[in-house]
Amino acid sequence: MPRQNQSNVLPAALMLGGIALIGWGLTRAAQEVIAPLTDRAEAWASRILAAYPAMMNYGGISYARKLVLIALSADVHPYHLANVIGFESGWTFDPATVNEACVRSGGVKCATGLIQFTDRTARELGTTLAALKRMSAIQQLDYVGAYLDLPRIAEHGFLETQEDVFMAIFQPVAIGDPDYPFNFDAKTQALNSGIYTPRDYTRKALNPANVNLPIDVRLNTTGVEGVAMLPVRPKFLLAQSS
Repeated sequence: MPRQNQSNVLPAALMLGGIALIGWGLTRAAQEVIAPLTDRAEAWASRILAAYPAMMNYGGISYARKLVLIALSADVHPYHLANVIGFESGWTFDPATVNEACVRSGGVKCATGLIQFTDRTARELGTTLAALKRMSAIQQLDYVGAYLDLPRIAEHGFLETQEDVFMAIFQPVAIGDPDYPFNFDAKTQALNSGIYTPRDYTRKALNPANVNLPIDVRLNTTGVEGVAMLPVRPKFLLAQSS
């Protein structure tokens, strides 16, 4: 069913400099320096930045605040979106990230950016891969918000769980069903070994044993296995309790 705002959904509007922000857009003047948010949202931004200090290279606290604004406007928990952007960007949070496998194989229009926009999606959003790659992280987050607001994403319902937010990028039809069977062809399955459902995908994406993470604090959600294997013994921020 189409996404609807529910009583337990995070607020879609915040106050920034006395102006209510509704939806995913911000004026260009406000894009690079994002003022402090409401107390709860500011706490989320601070925790995200502490968990992912690589964001300091691309805007720091303003980057984290903008991510929170975009997440809330899409009725997504900010931690869930931060985790997805981290994974899709190879944990660099670099808006110019390009899919390495595509580049190695000689691809020309390779997935690019914070959520690995494809050429088709870039055009759908009225831009190009080249333009996205030139944007700052704070600017590109507007396009992350626009993507989550596309009818072909929103029609699958509210992005309530970490699996849902991953599937919004990877396999939108699976939104809302953590046990949805992917039924990949042999080639795709070979590239996604051990991944048969959104639950598998999320577990593998957030399993620090599978990724050389440049962080010592993780944002995580309950139910994801393998986290205790990280040698630095991180603290975990649970979206359900924050």
